[in-house]
Amino acid sequence: MKRSWAISLVTLSAVASLFAPMATYLGTLSLFGVAHVFIELRYLDAQYFSTLKQQCDASFVFWLVNLLLVIAALRCVVLLGWLPSSIGFGLELGCGLGLVLLATRVLWQQLKVGCSPERRVRFGVALALATLLVFGIMQSPITTLVLLAILHNLTPIGFLYHHPHQQRFPWLGCLFIFGLLPLLVFYGRWLGAGWYALPSMAAYVAAFVPPSIQHSQFAAPLFAAATFCQCMHYMVVIGLFSAWTPSKPESLIPWMRPPVFSLTVLLIATLFFFAFQTSFLTTRAFYSVLASLHAWVEIPLLLVLLTPKHLKDQFANK
Repeated sequence: MKRSWAISLVTLSAVASLFAPMATYLGTLSLFGVAHVFIELRYLDAQYFSTLKQQCDASFVFWLVNLLLVIAALRCVVLLGWLPSSIGFGLELGCGLGLVLLATRVLWQQLKVGCSPERRVRFGVALALATLLVFGIMQSPITTLVLLAILHNLTPIGFLYHHPHQQRFPWLGCLFIFGLLPLLVFYGRWLGAGWYALPSMAAYVAAFVPPSIQHSQFAAPLFAAATFCQCMHYMVVIGLFSAWTPSKPESLIPWMRPPVFSLTVLLIATLFFFAFQTSFLTTRAFYSVLASLHAWVEIPLLLVLLTPKHLKDQFANK
């Protein structure tokens, strides 16, 4: 992505999220939501499947896939009204906890082979995340899922850090785009806000605002900042990950050739766009089934694969 285009998109997203967060959220999700899910799933599969096969045993991929399918099935069951959402959310978080424990098991096996500081840190992070998920399941599954949705928009940072062809990690760029700018949007909305979470908008605001604060003064600034982060998530995935996807990789899913894949994604995204215009909330519920797959798979992948570049070079030399 050319730098001038990137700067223009970042600026436009920040201004739109600050002054029209609801319209920005509705518009960007309708236009880019489905496309970014397929692009990201293809990138993760093509980029990391062979690495997973080398670093993990076959059971890791087996349980990873099956837990993701159970999560998608739970979303469908809740969507059809066959299970109360409160129970479905708790069960989904339980499956998410299973994904984290699956990664923790791999990290424990790596620790037994060599107890490096980097491996100890990753193992500690995995244990801490598992503990937080248990706490979230016990206290408030809905709030936990909302917080995970906000944090999900920051996951491109981890994959930028891990990307094998990344010569130098753009620390300042990530800090500015995913740190400083969201804070500016938050405080800008806070200082000049005349808009708060109205009851009629509660179903939309709930995507990024926990139920307990939806009618507080924090709702609008938090929603605006999270909307901007979502825009940046889309920009990185569609603008960078699509270009970085290997053309002939070893992958779990037999993806279409790049031109056919792009055309198919464009067609599906167009259909979803018109569906969003017909009934946004219903279409978003169906979209959440797809979105849950790419959101949850990122957590174990980041825990297992996220290795600083200088350590990757050391392992490669050995």
